[in-house]
Amino acid sequence: MASLSRWALLAALPSALAAAPAYTPEQLARLAKAGEENMRVCKYIGWTWAALVGATLVYRWSLELLCHVRKLANLNHGTSSDGRQKYFSIPDEKFSAMKNHLITAPLLKKRHNREFKLSAATNVGTLPGRLQTLFLVGYLAMSIALTVITIDWHTPDQWYDDGLNRTGYLAVMNMIPLFVLAGRNNPLIFLLGISFDTYNLIHRWIGRIVVFEAVAHTAFWLAKKTFTMPDAKAWAVIASSMAHSEKIMTGTIGTFAFVGLLLSSPSIFRHAFYETFLHVHIVLAIIAIVGTWMHIEEEKSKVFLVAAVSFWIIERIIRIVSIIRRNVGNGGTKAEVEALPGDAVRVTLRIAKPWKFRPGQHIYMYMPSVGLWTSHPFSLAWSSEDDDPHNEKGLPMSRQDIFAAKQTTMSLIIRRRTGFTDTMFKKAELSPAGKFTTTAFVEGPYGNQSFASYGTVMLFAAGVGITHQVPHVRDLVAGYSNGTAATRKIVLVWIIQSPEHLEWIRPWMTSILGMDKRRDILRILLFVTRPRSTKEIHSPSSSVQMFPGKPDVGALLTKEQEKQVGAMAVSVCGTGSLADDVRKGVRERYTSTLASLSFPQVRDLATLLSTSLVNLYDLQPGETVSLFAGNSILYPVAMWAAVRVGARVNGANPAHGVEEMCEALRVAGTRVLFVGLEGLSVALEAVEQVGLGRQRVVVLCEEGEWEGKVQGVRSLGELVELGKTLPEAREWSIPPDLSNKDVCGYLNFSSGTTGKPKAVMLSHHNIIAQCHQLAQQQVVSPGQRYKILAVMPLFHITGLVRFCHYPVFMNGECLMLPKFDFTTMLQTIIKYEIEELILVPPIMIRIVKDSAARPYLPKLREVVKRWSSGSAPISPEIIALLQREFPNAGFRQGYGATESTACISAHPPSHFDYKYATTVGKLMANTTAKVISLTDSGVELGPNETGEICAKGPQIAMGYLDNEVATRETFKNDWFHTGDVGHIDDEGLLHISDRIKEMIKVKGQQVAPAELEDLLLGHEAVEDVAVVGIVDEYAGERPKAVVVLKQGVETGETVGRELLEWVKEKKVRYKWIKEVEFVKEIPKSATGKLLRRVLRDRERSGVGRGLVVRDERVAAKL
Repeated sequence: MASLSRWALLAALPSALAAAPAYTPEQLARLAKAGEENMRVCKYIGWTWAALVGATLVYRWSLELLCHVRKLANLNHGTSSDGRQKYFSIPDEKFSAMKNHLITAPLLKKRHNREFKLSAATNVGTLPGRLQTLFLVGYLAMSIALTVITIDWHTPDQWYDDGLNRTGYLAVMNMIPLFVLAGRNNPLIFLLGISFDTYNLIHRWIGRIVVFEAVAHTAFWLAKKTFTMPDAKAWAVIASSMAHSEKIMTGTIGTFAFVGLLLSSPSIFRHAFYETFLHVHIVLAIIAIVGTWMHIEEEKSKVFLVAAVSFWIIERIIRIVSIIRRNVGNGGTKAEVEALPGDAVRVTLRIAKPWKFRPGQHIYMYMPSVGLWTSHPFSLAWSSEDDDPHNEKGLPMSRQDIFAAKQTTMSLIIRRRTGFTDTMFKKAELSPAGKFTTTAFVEGPYGNQSFASYGTVMLFAAGVGITHQVPHVRDLVAGYSNGTAATRKIVLVWIIQSPEHLEWIRPWMTSILGMDKRRDILRILLFVTRPRSTKEIHSPSSSVQMFPGKPDVGALLTKEQEKQVGAMAVSVCGTGSLADDVRKGVRERYTSTLASLSFPQVRDLATLLSTSLVNLYDLQPGETVSLFAGNSILYPVAMWAAVRVGARVNGANPAHGVEEMCEALRVAGTRVLFVGLEGLSVALEAVEQVGLGRQRVVVLCEEGEWEGKVQGVRSLGELVELGKTLPEAREWSIPPDLSNKDVCGYLNFSSGTTGKPKAVMLSHHNIIAQCHQLAQQQVVSPGQRYKILAVMPLFHITGLVRFCHYPVFMNGECLMLPKFDFTTMLQTIIKYEIEELILVPPIMIRIVKDSAARPYLPKLREVVKRWSSGSAPISPEIIALLQREFPNAGFRQGYGATESTACISAHPPSHFDYKYATTVGKLMANTTAKVISLTDSGVELGPNETGEICAKGPQIAMGYLDNEVATRETFKNDWFHTGDVGHIDDEGLLHISDRIKEMIKVKGQQVAPAELEDLLLGHEAVEDVAVVGIVDEYAGERPKAVVVLKQGVETGETVGRELLEWVKEKKVRYKWIKEVEFVKEIPKSATGKLLRRVLRDRERSGVGRGLVVRDERVAAKL
């Protein structure tokens, strides 16, 4: 009975629908007004697109004009790389910041091009960039806003119709950009210079918006029926409409087609079944278009659809015409496919009607004998002109005949994957001679790019990505040779799995290496990630070098940026992870991170961190917290967290090897170890060897910054967050019976003649006293806040005092460079107007000698008021150069040691002058010094008499931790015996002339001769050895080994090189030996004590020296 009732109801529906009342005049007027409103909303979308295109066009044309001007301005600078393109090498700060934070930025921290994968073969897509995300979110927000504005949501009878019509209009309107952006011949690619990949991303998201608007359009129609009628009648009307109404039926078909497009388009399906996806996509799109066309009644709405479809048809016609034009005639286009080692093929195309080849071009290739209907994009790697084998005209009689006798070939390298490329490789591999020739069709070319306006060009490639970079190399080398390019430096970095991959481009690279002036401009760095043996890794020349493993992208970028010529371009083509690494490296070098912490923030973070250290690590007062880390704004957080609960802070060099770190941990008695990411692997091995355990290692980084988790190891950021959930640790106070003179707050390492590190105990009183002493000599320009640039490491005594404590004492600012970068340092000095520079001599040398600093010198002269040094000797020649380049700046020299909390003496403001630079200033406040005889320590000498310098004052350390013998030797009756030889002149200026303790200072780092002597004596060829410091213009001093070889070992270059490498393998870089000198015996006293003074005198005079083997490369690396 119920069934009969339904059939009766459906049978009665046509008459019921026919009898439905017509719209009243008021309703018609309202619908007309709504239609006008919908058209206005569609115009908003049109104007938005016009504004975006216009703004991007202005931006793109501005960049093109800049590139053109830059190129023209630098064409006549000569071909020597010494002709620096100074103006264009200085980055614009605001534009750099915009590129760093928006234009080239990934969505989050780093990941952008690296795919998300469910498995090795299942790709689920990538994250869009920050600018792309901003556009997509903005466009989505605009679409939602335009859907809901001006609709009367309080009147149900109205909002059904208004929502229904609005979503329909917007869906059709958005089809215009949807279809325009889908095409390979999208005119916006040429106009705006935006890649097809970006347009494809926008196309996908606009497609999703269209689908959701179409679904919403259907939903409004269903809502109108179901909410205004009884349920039974409503669904009967809906069913009848779908069955009998062409408008509703075609609309429903179109909606289902749109939904099918959405469901079939996720990345996982596109990448797994690309060819199937492409054909299904086209069929569903046609069904959706036809359904929508038949559904629409208003002619003005159809205009949008006509425009969208017209763009699509025109684009298809252009593609067909391009294919016919390029491939028909002259025997058609032929492709020679040759199988290559490493699962690749080289495709050489003899195109029927070729074009002018340009770097950066790609084509779509059809090969019917391999894949009937498929086309795939490939980068063009090479173009050349060969004799036409089909030319039968005999000798050329005219210019036309000469050109006709040549045929242009274009080549591709294609890596074997799945589907089309797999079939092509197998066919070539099974063919005679490993190659076959077939008919092909080429569509294109698309895209092109020129780096000819850049002075420095760095090209990264991984695997088959080299095909994109080789044309740039050839083009730029040729442009350099013939004077049509501004480029003066090209660095090609190619990462391959095996040396056999070199065969892919060997003929082309041979051609490039034979080009005129190639050696003046091009360097090639090859990195082999999976060599079968070390014998495969060999560098053919200094300009073509091969290395095992993966490159340190950041280090390579830094090296080239420091010596860049003019503007610098960086390009990458390879894996997603390589692209992300290069992008990260480039962004880090756009500008500083601008991360900052105020002292109240440091205090709050230190409170939370100390709470975790006490609650989770049971840290007690007097125990040691070690910081083996580079400069970071989190370093003071860890330092003051330990101090807050009464622990001692121990800073040490993060570049230590395992053996050196183990010794440091033992000497300091470390209970908790903070370590930077760069030293984590060494730290984990060291803590296991000393029995500390990895659970007491903390990585010095914020939460979420550390990707590679290690079980049991936490980050500083993680401990800060945990501190919020734990009972706050009480702040430690000095016991009533003690003062801050009696409490050791800091342990800094200092080596003695034994070569073993000694932990110098510094009290809180020492640190505070030194800050007061420094403040009495400080000069800050009126209206300026004290600012200092932390170039030197924080674990050094200078870093501990001058960069961690003194800025707080002065209520000033400390700017830190996490990694030393010469150009960034210069930019930071200028940007923040840092008046006083505390630098080691090698950096001062670079500023006055390195050509990379020249563009910055005019600004530096305006900013720098004072140079400050003291960690190593500085030669009169460098002082003269500083005075010549910076005649209006002052110079301040300081003298001290770790045992004196940095400074015993320094130049006061009255002596900020270059003429006092060879002295080390006057004594700090409340400091007393005396000079004692070198032969009788009980005799105190007078002015201008030379002896050992001794000092006492509030900054003199407490002694050495757990080393009473060394403490008694060095600290006698409150006097610190420095071990340095010098005198005090009549003006009270201290002069240092020699060193008793024999320590070698390399760029401010102490090297104990005994430590290197012990190491060299462990070599099977060494009988005896003495290590002394020799003058080095760059580092101040460098170690030299004077060696006696065992009987039977032949003196010569080979054993010398072997000893140099022996030290390199086992010691940190600044301890490397510069020279090895072979002698018959080491000069010693009657008691057997080494006479190093004799060796130094011999070094100065050059008399009696033996065979010397030098490592000339080390100076550039230090």
